Amino acid sequence: MSMYGINGKPFVNLSEYVDLTDFDKLHPTICRNFIEAKEHMYVGTFYAPEDFLRMDAYDKNLKSLLSAHYEFMGLPDDDPIKINGSDLSPNDLATYLKFALKGYDPYSFFLLYDYKENWRDDPSVDGTLESGKYFPELLSWVHSLKDKGIFSHIGRVVLFLVDHGGIRIQHSHHGYPLPDPYYPSSSEDIVEFMLIQKSSDAKTFFVSDSEHNKFYFDSRVTWFNDKDWHGGDPLLYSSYSLRIDGVFTDDLKNKICR
Repeated sequence: MSMYGINGKPFVNLSEYVDLTDFDKLHPTICRNFIEAKEHMYVGTFYAPEDFLRMDAYDKNLKSLLSAHYEFMGLPDDDPIKINGSDLSPNDLATYLKFALKGYDPYSFFLLYDYKENWRDDPSVDGTLESGKYFPELLSWVHSLKDKGIFSHIGRVVLFLVDHGGIRIQHSHHGYPLPDPYYPSSSEDIVEFMLIQKSSDAKTFFVSDSEHNKFYFDSRVTWFNDKDWHGGDPLLYSSYSLRIDGVFTDDLKNKICR
C-alpha cells in the first residue's frame, strides 16, 4: 500500500497561509454554539460503506458503530434488539447500538454549510443549513478566507466533535461522502479542503504502509488527500476540528504546489 498524497507530498502544511488568531478567539462562542445547536447534531456514522473504516488495524474486540449498524440491519425482525431499536431516530439509534451491540464511535458532528447548485459559479449562492445559523461568527470567519485569498468558493463546512479518550478509527474517503453532487469528478481528483484542528496536540496521523506505520501531522491547518488512510490517537479531553471544502484560489495553489 502506498500513499496518494498531494503532488508528491504526504500532506500540505497550510499554517503559513492561514492565520488562526481570530478563529481561536471564537473558541468560547463555538463551545456555547454546540449547546444551542444540539438538536441539529449528528451522533456517530453508520450510513457509510462497510469498507469506510479500517478495522484490521485494531483489537478484534473493537466493533465500530458502523459495523454494529450493519449487524442490526441484518437481524431478523423478531429479534428483541431489532424490535426495540426499529422505531428510533438516527441519533437515538446510534446511542442504542453503542449499548445494545457494543458499537464504538466517539464522533458527533454538525453540517453547517453544504453544496448547492451553481455554488462554483454564482457568488450569491448561500449553502448555510439550519445548523449553520447557530454558528454565525464561525461561518463569517470561514467566508473571510475568500477575502484573504485562500478559497475562491466555499462548498461545505463540517464541525467534528470527539469525546475525550476517543479513538478516531482509521478511515478513507473513496467517494464517501459524495465530494460535490453538482460537479463531475473522477477517482483521480484531489478534493480541495482544509482541516483545522482546535488542539495542537490532536495526534492525527496518516498510515503510510500495509504495516500500519503512522506518521503525524505537524500542523493545525492541513490539506491532504482524503483517500489516504487517516485517524487519530486518543486525547484526554474532548476536542473538535473544522473541515472546509471548496475551491482554493490559483494564487494559493501556485504557492503550495510549487
